Amino acid sequence: YDTPCSHPGLRCTRTPRYGTVFRESGVGLRGGWRRRYCWQAPGGGLPSYSLDFEAHESLVTPRPGLALDGSMGVTAPRSQELVVLYAAEGGEISGMWIAPDADKLGAAERSVIDASPLYGKFAALVERLSDGASLELSYSEA
Repeated sequence: YDTPCSHPGLRCTRTPRYGTVFRESGVGLRGGWRRRYCWQAPGGGLPSYSLDFEAHESLVTPRPGLALDGSMGVTAPRSQELVVLYAAEGGEISGMWIAPDADKLGAAERSVIDASPLYGKFAALVERLSDGASLELSYSEA
């Protein structure tokens, strides 16, 4: 069930799409993160957020605009760079928001990412989702 978020260009994602991705991509699917921002509450107790700049190979997805379970067709395997915000609670992923990494920010320096409109949209989403709670931000590179 992909549903629009309150931020243009970001898509909230739920399980049916991802079941199709893993089932149809099979053992050829490869993915990893290049850059990661993490927002966490000191001492825990609140949801945490991870913004990953990811690269995927042999990615197969449902055809755009059709059933998310892939029953109406899937795309050919492809490589794709994505920016994904994960929300986690109790050790489990509770939400995901995805945007294409059209500007190849995953390969950019941190200062370029920090100044980008896409990072600004995701940071604003974290602020909204966390109700303005004080979260510590960390950054890492793969």
